[in-house]
Amino acid sequence: MLKRVTLIVITLFILLINCNAQDKLRINIGGTFVNNYVVRGVQYGEGSFQPDITLSYKGAFFNIWSSIPFDNSNFKEFDLTLGYRHSKGFSAMITDYYIAYPDIKNGDDNYFNLKKGHTYEAQIGYEIKFLAIKWYTAFAGADGFNTKGKRAFTSFMQLSVPLYMDKFNIIFDIGATPWASTSFSTNHFAVTDLNMTVAKDIFIHKYFSIPIFAKVGVNPHLKDPYFVLGLRFSCNALQ
Repeated sequence: MLKRVTLIVITLFILLINCNAQDKLRINIGGTFVNNYVVRGVQYGEGSFQPDITLSYKGAFFNIWSSIPFDNSNFKEFDLTLGYRHSKGFSAMITDYYIAYPDIKNGDDNYFNLKKGHTYEAQIGYEIKFLAIKWYTAFAGADGFNTKGKRAFTSFMQLSVPLYMDKFNIIFDIGATPWASTSFSTNHFAVTDLNMTVAKDIFIHKYFSIPIFAKVGVNPHLKDPYFVLGLRFSCNALQ
C-alpha cells in the first residue's frame, strides 16, 4: 500500500511540474500524524500517519489520501476524492474509500476488485464564515445494512461552528446519522459525534506551515469519549 501511494504521488508531482506553467494548477502535499484515528465519532484505530496530495484548478480539486497505521495489525486506508468548491461556500464531492485489512488473505480482495473493500460516497455542503453544513451518503460499493438487512445508504450530517481567534482557531462539531446503519451501530436517528477542535498554525515559511491540533469529543450514541492529538506538515509545492 505504501509503495503504491508513493509511486502515485511521485508520478503526479512530475506531471504537475511539467504542466503548471500553462494550466496554473496548484498542488499541496501534506502529512498528518495522529495518536488516534477517529471518523465521525467512531474510533477505527490508534496512531497513524496520514499523507495526502491535492491537485486543484480554480474550484475543482482531486485529492489522494491514505491512513497508514503505526500498528501493522490494523487496517490501511486509501481514498480518492474528486470535488468542487465554490468561492461562495458551496461544495460537492465524490469519494472512493478503500480499506485493506491485514487478516484478509483472499486473492480477490485487492484494490482493483471494485466490488470488495471500496465504498463510494457523495457529499454536498455549504459554508459561510460562522457556519458549515455537510451531508454525506454512501451510494455504492461496501456499505452498512439497515434493520431489514438491506443496503443502508449510510449517511451522516454534520454542523460545524468555527471561532477564529488571534492565536487559536476553535471548531465545534455535531454529527448524526439520520437512519439505521450497521456502520454506526444504529437502529434509528442518532447523534454519533460531539467534539471541539483547537488548532494553531506554526508558519515556517510562506510555503510551509505546521498546524497542531487537539480534538476532544464523544460519541453520545455509543457513550464513547475520545481524544485526538495531531501534527500536520503541509507544503504548497506549486503556486
